[in-house]
Amino acid sequence: MPDENLTLDNRFSIALLRICISNANGQTIIEPNRDSQFFKRLQDITRTNNKLRKSSDILLNFWIMKYLSALLPGKILKAFLLSHNTMVFSNMCGPEKIHILNNFLSNIIFWIPNKSTTALGFSLLSYGGNLNLSLIADKSIVKDERSLDELLENTIHEINIAYNHIILTHFLKPSNLPIETSVENGM
Repeated sequence: MPDENLTLDNRFSIALLRICISNANGQTIIEPNRDSQFFKRLQDITRTNNKLRKSSDILLNFWIMKYLSALLPGKILKAFLLSHNTMVFSNMCGPEKIHILNNFLSNIIFWIPNKSTTALGFSLLSYGGNLNLSLIADKSIVKDERSLDELLENTIHEINIAYNHIILTHFLKPSNLPIETSVENGM
């Protein structure tokens, strides 16, 4: 991508998606960390997400954030902006490798800022053929760095299981690709 054609834009919207992490297809998961039932839970989330995507919520929130928020008094705006979420998740399809001001951009990652009662921010961003995962957590739910490392490693493990399941069921060829984490990279 040539430098002179680079346009940085910040157009996004938000939506609240209610999910239940202790159930999969209406059945209670006794130990969510040991018996993840990843694909059943993913199907539940996909159904809920598809309903949300068909609603007007995302478009309405975009217009409120872009135009109406500039017109609202501070007290009213503050009520809209206070978060009452447990977790924030963002997945963005990033660009192929680019140059900015004649400098090669080797990696991109972002963290979702936690506000108010939001305890966990989780983001995925693809860039240059890689998937970058980031996590930010409040100390109220993640007490120390070891717990955060364990959470990241378990997430990567679940992604590998899902990837290998898809490969085995659709392409009949498992993969044991090495995955680097920011912990391993020293980031």
